[in-house]
Amino acid sequence: MSLNSLLASVIHRHRNAVYSVAGCLGAVVLVGGAWLAYDLLRRPPLPNLDLPQTQQVQLADEVARFMADARGWRRLSDPERKRFMHKVLHTIAAHPEGRRALASEFRRLAPREKETIRQTLIETAKRDLLEQSREFNRTSPHRRGARRRMVDRMIAGGEATRQLMRGHGGESDLGEALSEGTPRDTEGWVRYLTNHTSGTDRQQIEPLVNAVQDRIRQISEDPAERARIDQMVRQVLDEFDHSGGTI
Repeated sequence: MSLNSLLASVIHRHRNAVYSVAGCLGAVVLVGGAWLAYDLLRRPPLPNLDLPQTQQVQLADEVARFMADARGWRRLSDPERKRFMHKVLHTIAAHPEGRRALASEFRRLAPREKETIRQTLIETAKRDLLEQSREFNRTSPHRRGARRRMVDRMIAGGEATRQLMRGHGGESDLGEALSEGTPRDTEGWVRYLTNHTSGTDRQQIEPLVNAVQDRIRQISEDPAERARIDQMVRQVLDEFDHSGGTI
């Protein structure tokens, strides 16, 4: 008996079981497809930040809800998350009224929603730190100048982001409204992320974290170095202003 004939015979003898399995598989596919469609419908749409400035204040609630929804901002890739946040800073948060409205909406979020934002910030920052750590570790310790430049860029970038989030402080401070329970400066962030990292990842980031902490101490004791870092921060902020919302 040929293989085809044998298969046909087996299927014929067990056709009821075959039909049952096929029916179950079909049901699984239908249910899976229905769930996917339902999930897609429930996902909040990406807020349109390209509206005219006069209409952007009205987006404050939509932006806050999108970021606080586990199916919204958190579903985006790391580059997409950053682009969205930078666009927010460059549009609605670039104007006093819009910034105050956005900070107010963040403060009104429920604890669970704030936690979703906090976890998304931590995940993104941790992956950034790991990527920077790998580059730092690949650079020979003998190339002290190259390593120091990496650390200085990281410190300047962190301070520039802090200033962008803070704005003029008070009711317009997005950092205070968004990052409840998390540090506000570069040294605090890297220490915080280290404490929330374990195993191999922690071993990878420790050399860079130690270098950042040592460098911050050096800068705090040397006015000339402090002035140089301040200049780097201004350059980052200028680049952000002219970039349309990217750092």
